[in-house]
Amino acid sequence: MGLNRLLSAPRNFLQSARKSLGRGPKALKGVIDGQDIAEVAKLSSQSLLAWSLPESAWWPVTRLLGRIEVATHAKRTRREIAEVEALLAGTEIAADPRRIVVENWANQYGERFQYLRAWRPGGWTPEIDMVGAEHVSAALAQKRGVIFWGGNFSFNNLVAKMAMHRLGLAVIGFSVPRHGFSKTVFGVRYLNRLYRDIENRYLKERLMSEPTQFAASLEKMREYLKVNGAVFRRRRTRAKNRQREISRRSPHPRNRAACHGAQHWRGHAADLYASRGTPPL
Repeated sequence: MGLNRLLSAPRNFLQSARKSLGRGPKALKGVIDGQDIAEVAKLSSQSLLAWSLPESAWWPVTRLLGRIEVATHAKRTRREIAEVEALLAGTEIAADPRRIVVENWANQYGERFQYLRAWRPGGWTPEIDMVGAEHVSAALAQKRGVIFWGGNFSFNNLVAKMAMHRLGLAVIGFSVPRHGFSKTVFGVRYLNRLYRDIENRYLKERLMSEPTQFAASLEKMREYLKVNGAVFRRRRTRAKNRQREISRRSPHPRNRAACHGAQHWRGHAADLYASRGTPPL
């Protein structure tokens, strides 16, 4: 079942592309683009790696993929290295900014491996260390709900939802259609489901809306908080600032636990740390 669902995206991609091509090149704009085609190819090969390799082998493989990203995108790499150097000037870890950039990309691939592995029959059930669960219990005891703010720098978006689910929380998640791999019609409908459908296993409900429709989703979140519910929102920054978030926090991003503020509604914030306990380099 999992394999059939995972392979349905490439099949549907061919059908969608064939229909659009029949209407002419202009019909493809916003429907599908070259990046989507590249993602289908990458996801096919990366799925094989994520499914077949033991988890202990992921880091060497994703680090190699990170090095390839850095080596094959020279202009982007120069910009990212310059940002890291500017931010970390005078610190000990500033001596090797290229390594930070490589490991940033390695961790992005590592998070992708988590989602792809979860599609394998039997799923993915990693050991998760949770510190600070008492803060969540204390917030819920005050009967005004909890908001979890997910940090961009953690690369543990899926693990965070697993952790909240293991705490027995019925969490409402908030996202936009472009969350995932692509912003095109094809990408939102098929590619991004590789993320959404896995995350939905650990959510009570997902509120997904365009930026112009946020008001309705926020109102539903408020109503859920009034009955002492739990809500998850990922803290979002612009793409160009994502590198700054990571480099600011750790020279070895993969060792950084996912940090989620268990925030009392109209109250105080406390931390819940959820990590897979990855050993140091």
